[in-house]
Amino acid sequence: MKIIGNSIKALTLMTVAALVISCGNEKHTAHNNDQMGSYITVEQLHKVVETGRDIYLLDVRTAREFEIKRLPFADELIPYDSLQYVTDRLPKDKNSEIFLFCRTGRRSRIAFNTLKEMGYNNLHNVRGGIVAWQDAGYETISGPVEAK
Repeated sequence: MKIIGNSIKALTLMTVAALVISCGNEKHTAHNNDQMGSYITVEQLHKVVETGRDIYLLDVRTAREFEIKRLPFADELIPYDSLQYVTDRLPKDKNSEIFLFCRTGRRSRIAFNTLKEMGYNNLHNVRGGIVAWQDAGYETISGPVEAK
């Protein structure tokens, strides 16, 4: 009986050790994928913009927030809860590289899910949003926006 008890303890200990080791092997990078999609830091977005790569930057905040402060190269403002109603303002090509931006990242995660459900598959959520962008010292602009 003592041998069985020790075997169970040893098996339990090995199982716990295996779980701890496997959890520790995940590499944490600034640009990673999870169930919410691809995340990118503001520093990485800045580098992408500097390359001149063809991207679509979608700000999903409110119009008022957009007027107060926005990125100078934002392609479009569509509040996150309106995406499914304004499909004509989104890229026609579902493989277009789309970067989603909001104040801190919460609304852009929701927008990511909406766009994923609509068939878009090259999406990037910018971690920290405009707050992180400004904290990093990158340029923002403000003022009224002309209607498109």
